[in-house]
Amino acid sequence: MERLIIVNEEKVFVGESFGSEANTEGSIFIDTNVSSYLSNFNKEGIAIHTYPEIGSVGISGKECNEQTTLKAMIVSELSECPSHFESQNTLENYCHETGIIGVKGIDTRELVRYIQANNIQSIRITTKELA
Repeated sequence: MERLIIVNEEKVFVGESFGSEANTEGSIFIDTNVSSYLSNFNKEGIAIHTYPEIGSVGISGKECNEQTTLKAMIVSELSECPSHFESQNTLENYCHETGIIGVKGIDTRELVRYIQANNIQSIRITTKELA
């Protein structure tokens, strides 16, 4: 399913959905680290990951048992095959199970540059049908 990231009236990014299929809006934060997506589950808002591929570490039993407050995550590329020896779940499955909205296939570096240049504080994520 196509997902729209509506930054403002002038700029919309189109990506592909993973995880929950709900819609949301909220404050954003930017993450530049490859494996810190695991610590973002306890943060509130929408995470934008600038590292090219996210999810290669997978989800261990520790993360599976914690409550998440993250609304959504935006990634350039989502790893489908985690390689960490403790991984028990993929990031995509975890997002679906916990209600985290995911958008992949976005040029996250371009998105971050636009957000920073225009001092954007929050965004909206929706399906194409509701835009």
